[in-house]
Amino acid sequence: TNDPRLLLPHVASVLRTHHTYFWFYSGSTDRFRHQNAAFARELTAEHISHRYFRVYGGHNWAIWRDFARPAYLAAATRLGHA
Repeated sequence: TNDPRLLLPHVASVLRTHHTYFWFYSGSTDRFRHQNAAFARELTAEHISHRYFRVYGGHNWAIWRDFARPAYLAAATRLGHA
């Protein structure tokens, strides 16, 4: 399966060491929304920096286009402080 929660316990310490940051979201009707929300909870439990949020809609290009710019800005901000 494609479930990052299965890998997380094995790599969490490395992610913390490298100050890895996850920025992700799910649409309110996205078929992966429950999996993504569970991954966000696991990141919290592992003390790994992240931002997860839900937006209105499904798993489609319209949402990706709406949030591509904020995603790039989040990445640029984090990289600018690396």
